[in-house]
Amino acid sequence: MPVAAHLRPLPAVGGRQSPYDGAVTAKLFLKATLVQAGTVAAAFAILLAAPLPEDFFREQGSFVGPLAWLACSLLTALILRLPVGRAIVAGLVSGGVAALAGVALGVLASPTTGHNTGVALGVVVFGATVALGRGYDTVRSEAPGSAQ
Repeated sequence: MPVAAHLRPLPAVGGRQSPYDGAVTAKLFLKATLVQAGTVAAAFAILLAAPLPEDFFREQGSFVGPLAWLACSLLTALILRLPVGRAIVAGLVSGGVAALAGVALGVLASPTTGHNTGVALGVVVFGATVALGRGYDTVRSEAPGSAQ
């Protein structure tokens, strides 16, 4: 059975299709993943280039990292014109996954490996969380009062 067969929308109930039918919209997944990766890379570069004390990231990283992650999630939402709530939820979910993976791999391998792998996994989870459902473009076009 092809993979696409598993991603079919659920049947409509009461004449209305649920906007969150469990399918992942591939185009939105790819866009969200790439934009989030770009914003995270840009934030990483800016923070590394900033004239910060040598031990800044060891002492403040657990505070600054999640704030930067959420800021990147919101910037991704602005770029893709996604609802802010969806971006915050995706940022929290993906940030949590990234942190857990980073800590687990940091203990098993090295802190650098754990952090980098956690960030990469978090970006993919962000894209999947944003794309869960039929996609924002479809939901927005079916909203009451929207122009057809």
